[in-house]
This record gives sequence, structure tokens and C-alpha cells, in this order.
Amino acid sequence: PWAMLLHSGHADHPHNRFDILVADPLTTLTTQGDITYQAGRASQGDPLELLQQALDTCGLHAEPTNDLPFQGGALGLFGYDLG
Repeated sequence: PWAMLLHSGHADHPHNRFDILVADPLTTLTTQGDITYQAGRASQGDPLELLQQALDTCGLHAEPTNDLPFQGGALGLFGYDLG
């Protein structure tokens, strides 16, 4: 569930050799209007602050690696209506 693919599309940048596939996230946040839902709970807080809180709760601490552009964290879709 919640699978996503980030395809580099052969762009002209140093990390264009990477495609990233993710699925089955630890948690999901879905915002509709001014309400953000996570694990059945609704909140009217800032969606980006709620995202940071969710990341902090997960306890993921990847060490920076110059060879890998993404090692976990938040991945998602944001529409203009979020603003």
C-alpha cells in the first residue's frame, strides 16, 4: 500500500542514475482542507509541522552518505491547495 516511484527521468544532474521505490510506510498523513489525518486522528495543525512530528516519532536517523541521494524520511505529494 501507498507505493510511490520517483523516476529520475534521465535528468541532467549527478544523481540521475537513481530511481526510488517506496511502499508500506510507517505512517501516513492525509490533509483535506484544514484537517490532517494520521492513524485515525484528526488535527488542524500545520501539516508540515505535523509531518516533522511524525518523522521525529519514527526515530529514523540516517547518516548522510554522498553516494545516496535519499535514505528514508518523508515522501509524498503536495498540491498547491495545501498552502
